[in-house]
Amino acid sequence: MRCSSTAASARRSSRSRECPDSAIRSVSDCIPVSAGLQSSAQSPVKYGTAAGAARFGSKDRQPKTASGGASMETRTDEIAAGVYRISTFIAEAGPEGLSFNQFLIEADQPLLFHTGPRRLFPLVSQAISRIVALDRLRWITFGHVESDECGAMNNFLAAAPRAEVAHGALGCMVSLDDLADRQPRRLGDGEIIDLGGRRVRHIDTPHIPHNWEARVLFEETTGTLFCGDLFTHTGDGPALTDDDIVGPALAAESLFGATALTPNTGATIRRLATLRPQTLALMHGSSTKMRCSESLVRLAEAYDSKLREALT
Repeated sequence: MRCSSTAASARRSSRSRECPDSAIRSVSDCIPVSAGLQSSAQSPVKYGTAAGAARFGSKDRQPKTASGGASMETRTDEIAAGVYRISTFIAEAGPEGLSFNQFLIEADQPLLFHTGPRRLFPLVSQAISRIVALDRLRWITFGHVESDECGAMNNFLAAAPRAEVAHGALGCMVSLDDLADRQPRRLGDGEIIDLGGRRVRHIDTPHIPHNWEARVLFEETTGTLFCGDLFTHTGDGPALTDDDIVGPALAAESLFGATALTPNTGATIRRLATLRPQTLALMHGSSTKMRCSESLVRLAEAYDSKLREALT
């Protein structure tokens, strides 16, 4: 995640939402070069187990930081059947810290959504290898082209000889055909990848929440919507929360100003609500199984309201 301009910014110079220097630092500045040597990746906690219930309900997890002698910790939780959230909390990324989350779908053709920054590759790859062998990874995916989403893309391509990057045609054309060490697979809006027991649908969401090539993925078997930076919120919450995620997301929006406010923003998010997802898997913050479609509609309405305010 980074600061992003909005489509409406030219019309509201008097209300410019510049991201304050104190709000967020460069991701690479927050992660030591030796992160993989001084950090640990915990074994995955299974969804539906007693240990999982304790983990998912916990709000008193002690954050690990990249400074002050403490080591970062990467935690893995199964948030839906065969869907694993791999999370590293970085206390220095924003005033309350920020979690950086990747998601692994365990299937005949395992799929990774988000690679994490390049400096987190040792941690993230170690966590993945506890679930599937790295060389079994078949698909490398992400929401849009930013370092926290795809910084370690080529590291994973090197570790997994059969893996392909799969993204929307636009993202491949403007960035990934050049950036990826192997030719990526171009996906059309609505195209489905059959993972063998799982079906993942690619959905184009241009500029939503930001970046021209933005998209989300929907895993149809479990009803998991991989939201990318939608619903970003700060702090070090549990893997799954029953609490409201819209309010914290709007608070983070006020802090970072990362979402592009366009005439299509609300409509695009409402379209995602019609999928009736059972789990919202978030890049930054806690995922949820509660009120998923309702939360998407409320988020859409909030952004529509922000756009109207910006234009008056």
